[in-house]
Amino acid sequence: MRAALASVTCTMAVVLVVGQVVGQAHADDLAKARKLFQTGLAKEAAGDWTGALSIFREVAEIKTNHIVRFHIALCLEKTGKLVGAIEQFALAKAQAEKEGGTDAELTVANAKKHLDSLRSRVPAVRVVRPAAPGARLTIDGQIVSFDAVVPLDPGAHRVAVEAPDHAPFERDVTLVEGVTTPVAVEPRLDPIAPDKAPAGPAPPSAADTTPDRTLPWVLGGVGAASLIGAGVFYGLRASTLSELDASCSARVDCDPSKRDLADRGRTYTIVGNVLLGVGLASIGAALTIVVLTPAKRPVALVAGPTHVGVRLTF
Repeated sequence: MRAALASVTCTMAVVLVVGQVVGQAHADDLAKARKLFQTGLAKEAAGDWTGALSIFREVAEIKTNHIVRFHIALCLEKTGKLVGAIEQFALAKAQAEKEGGTDAELTVANAKKHLDSLRSRVPAVRVVRPAAPGARLTIDGQIVSFDAVVPLDPGAHRVAVEAPDHAPFERDVTLVEGVTTPVAVEPRLDPIAPDKAPAGPAPPSAADTTPDRTLPWVLGGVGAASLIGAGVFYGLRASTLSELDASCSARVDCDPSKRDLADRGRTYTIVGNVLLGVGLASIGAALTIVVLTPAKRPVALVAGPTHVGVRLTF
């Protein structure tokens, strides 16, 4: 029994401590809000409506009542944000009517006076629906309905309309206080829808007028490899001739067993000559292409059993 009572007592003590801490934190927040509110009023008196608006919004994050909302609305009105001001004055009036009291009655009266004035001042735009089916309207990037009177702040606004198979329509509209501006939209019909356009030759691009160096590089590589191969086979030929010289007398009186060695020497000579010719022809063709093709032209490599050449089409 004593243990249970001790547990309950401990729990109540914790609750009281937590309540005191929360209450103190809440009191600190309220003190901060009151101080900020006074700063906002000072900025209002100095005509710094933008700075005052920032301060009152900071106050609203801590505590919002009809008085704070009223001053936010007043700052919005003074900075030309008439649509936002109407919304905040309406919220301040509704909250004041709900809370009641002398201050609330004053807020209701002042908010109503501002609302009556603003509703006659706020400009609007009305965009007539075009004949194009599937059209979509956006004003300042926000989707809105055709034929609706859309209240906006005074100043410049971007009206844009998109419709399938139609060129997009865009117009900058400058709105003046108290005036509803109609906008007639007439998207132009594309001559041919993009997905039905006939295929045709593509117009020449910058890449078509620049030299194509692919083939010269290939020919140069083939030529270099052929010359290296020719050098290898000439080296083998020289080694074979040295061996024959060592076993023959003036290459006349030779051992019959060395006939295979002589045949290999002749083969090395033939292959080396062929590779030398291919290498020189390939490098020459590559240099010719580089010199004679300042712009991209059709180039073809022509190879035959006894020659390698390049065909250019002008």
